[in-house]
Amino acid sequence: MSKKLIERLVNSGIDVKITNTKGMKKLVDNAKGRNRSVYEDRFKKALDPKGTHTLVMEMVHNDVEVRTMWYCKMKEDKEPIEIWLDVDFDVLNEVTVDYKKNQ
Repeated sequence: MSKKLIERLVNSGIDVKITNTKGMKKLVDNAKGRNRSVYEDRFKKALDPKGTHTLVMEMVHNDVEVRTMWYCKMKEDKEPIEIWLDVDFDVLNEVTVDYKKNQ
């Protein structure tokens, strides 16, 4: 998701959370073995090391975790890819920040 699009969402009143690649890797590790996860090694190698990854959706799942949908910036792709991860509440809060205009 481009910075321009993120700013359009923020300007329209939508709260947007983001993480960097270090945070995304932590989320991927946390999701390992859950219903929504990715192939960890392959995915982490393909992530753009300087990428910003956007949380698109989150919902409580089974009262013990958060089901999340992300747009992730990859090394070789111009457009972000969509992934789903089931993660712990505390890990999600630890690695995400609210996007602020002109960030």
